[in-house]
Amino acid sequence: MRRIIYLLLTVTLALTAFSAKVYAGDNIKVGIIQLLENDDFVAMREGFLQALKAKGFNAQTEFFNADIMKYPDTFVQRGRDAAKKMVAEGVDIMFVPGMHLHLGDSTGNVPLFDATLYITDATMGAFVKKGDKVYSKSNATGVYLTYSFRDIVKFIKEAIPKAKTIAYIHNPKSPVDRPVDEFRAEADKAGLKVVSYAFGTKEEALAALAKAKPKTEVAFATNDIFVSNAHAQSIQFGIKNRYPVLFAIAPLANSGALFAIQYSMRRAGEITGNKAVEVLTKKVAANSIPCETSDKYDIGVNIKTAETLGIQIPYTWIELSTNVVK
Repeated sequence: MRRIIYLLLTVTLALTAFSAKVYAGDNIKVGIIQLLENDDFVAMREGFLQALKAKGFNAQTEFFNADIMKYPDTFVQRGRDAAKKMVAEGVDIMFVPGMHLHLGDSTGNVPLFDATLYITDATMGAFVKKGDKVYSKSNATGVYLTYSFRDIVKFIKEAIPKAKTIAYIHNPKSPVDRPVDEFRAEADKAGLKVVSYAFGTKEEALAALAKAKPKTEVAFATNDIFVSNAHAQSIQFGIKNRYPVLFAIAPLANSGALFAIQYSMRRAGEITGNKAVEVLTKKVAANSIPCETSDKYDIGVNIKTAETLGIQIPYTWIELSTNVVK
């Protein structure tokens, strides 16, 4: 009898241990739907999956690229169709950088994690603020996209000391737009002035730069200039006209941008992945976890462009840069 009891106890403990391992999320299925696919989004995805792996999760992934660049008019529906398919196939969680606002009503109870949340005046209806914390109204959480206006202003003061006025080239109708007042608040501290120039299309972006040049000494263009496919011509405009143009996409330094800064995509992915771990292990709703900003930025500088523009980039900025193009 004792032997039987011992055997039953052993089996029970083994089953309990197995259940605990499954509960802890050893094997999970992750649906990944991205706004687009490039090196930045690859780094973001790798950061997210690495965070899961570091906590002992074995993630099987299913991937779909909504591709806003190729399908600007239909990427939302493409993403929704893919999301519904993944949910039907039983994914446990979904990593949807740049897409959660579009997919919130297409995924049922499956929690969403987005490392490029758009928390702006234009989309604040999708979020709720409690005290100093912001939560998604849908079953989602993650890291929201921001621009480091403080670092942009600091670089201008140190590398372009003659500059007094900064042109803010941005798309006010974009979900990634940041209010000009945020930029002005940082510039005011440094005794600089910010003038806003709006655009929505490639042609408008280039026209905004042309209009800004006679009235400002330097410009900062948000990453919508890339979405509108105006980045290459904007870089060349700055070089040709000896007009420093700074960008919000760090890899653009490889294409000739003087200075480019963005929040670290990999780090944003890691932070978002840690939020997914919390949801999986604690069995809590994703929107019970506050959204947050990344704590790391990537910087790109182009020495050749700086020499062409007659700018001496301080060595401290070269040391800070994650990508120095010579």
